Amino acid sequence: MQAQPKEPTAQENPALSFDSTAYYQSLVDRNTRRGHAIRKCGKGMILGGGIGAGVGLLSVLLAGENRKDNDDFDSDFSEMMYYSGTVMMIGGAAIFTAGFVVKGVGSSRLRRARRYQRKLDRYKMKQQHALEMQVFPLVDPVNGQFGGMLAMNF
Repeated sequence: MQAQPKEPTAQENPALSFDSTAYYQSLVDRNTRRGHAIRKCGKGMILGGGIGAGVGLLSVLLAGENRKDNDDFDSDFSEMMYYSGTVMMIGGAAIFTAGFVVKGVGSSRLRRARRYQRKLDRYKMKQQHALEMQVFPLVDPVNGQFGGMLAMNF
């Protein structure tokens, strides 16, 4: 005779003793914390990339003034300033653009945290209000009747 498999208890299987409020609260906390950190990083990238692109543009313009009179650079420093300014301007613009993407990712994490918070609030409200009662008045003017209907949700 074979023994019947027994059902796992909460101690044997931790998934059975799982608390939904703690789970959703941890999701809210984790997504809020990561969302703010990612947004802060994105803001820094936007600021740094904007400054880098501006300094690069200024460097290119200043080096271009030296080149205006003749087609050749006056010195090696001016040529180096022109090319480094070009690289800085392109790199700064790329970091500036990437900053907006990173900031958007952080914002989506914060939206996800708000969504989990709403789920958690609804779950807590369900636990708080286990009994719900609704009263609906009924009026039938054709037959001359009136009354009411009571609905209870458990």
